[in-house]
Parts: sequence; C-alpha cells; structure tokens
Amino acid sequence: MRKFITIWAVGLFTLVPAAIYYLLFKAESSQLPLILFVGFWIFGFWTFFVPLYKALRVRKLFKAIQSRDDLRKLVETSDTKDVAVSMIVKELGVPEFIAEKAYDALAPKITENAKLSI
Repeated sequence: MRKFITIWAVGLFTLVPAAIYYLLFKAESSQLPLILFVGFWIFGFWTFFVPLYKALRVRKLFKAIQSRDDLRKLVETSDTKDVAVSMIVKELGVPEFIAEKAYDALAPKITENAKLSI
C-alpha cells in the first residue's frame, strides 16, 4: 500500500501542478486530454488504477494454481498465512491471535472444498 501512496503523492506534487500550470498559462483551448489527466490523477487513481492492479495480481495467482496440491501448498505457506491474518485483523478489527485461529480453522476447509477446473 505504501507503494501506491508514494506513486500517487509523487504524481500529485509533480505532474499535476505542472499540468495545471500549462493549462492556465500556455495551453490552447483544446487541451481536453490534459484536463482529463489532472482530474483522473486527483480523483480516479484510487478508484480505478489500484483495484485494477490488485485484480490482475489475484488473477495471476489463480492462473498459477493448476491442481488441488498447488492450492494446498499455497494455503499452507507462512507468507500466505501472514497476509491473510493481517487482512482479517485490518478488515474485522479483531486481535491477531483470533485472526490466526480463524485462519488455522478455515485453511484446511478451503483446500478440501476447492473446486478447480484443470
């Protein structure tokens, strides 16, 4: 998430002021793409780009899973557990030890009930 905040802030403090300066003092009347860029960067970055990027990463992950064994290995890795536990804590606001217990209880059921088309 810090990566996205950094990208957005750099664009907000460099590209957007330069585009606004150009629009106010040097642009001709037909500079619609530049106006759209400024509006998108300020308002559309978080609503369009970040969810699209995350969806593409999830799609890439699911393409890598070819069998139940691949899914089982993915669910059992410590990196996956850390990410899932931190998401549960963040989204539900529960203590970390409760999120770990929930993940430990649900992970075997996920691998048992997964229906994959290979």
